[in-house]
Amino acid sequence: MLRAAITRGELPAHTDPFAYEEVAGAVLLIRKLNGLATDIQYRERLVDAILIPALRHGRTATERGIFSGSPRMVR
Repeated sequence: MLRAAITRGELPAHTDPFAYEEVAGAVLLIRKLNGLATDIQYRERLVDAILIPALRHGRTATERGIFSGSPRMVR
């Protein structure tokens, strides 16, 4: 998904996948555990409203911060 978004120009080439991996996994797991919908419409809204903006504004893996690519880098 990330490579396709980078290829389409929706995300910068240096995009780090941390926001996608952590946020998407957590949100979808919690929704499933609570018996809430994770259908295609929900996933599209999650990507458009949360993931793409987080990935666009995230930091590169060499910078420190929540979207740095590795939570252990944050001190």
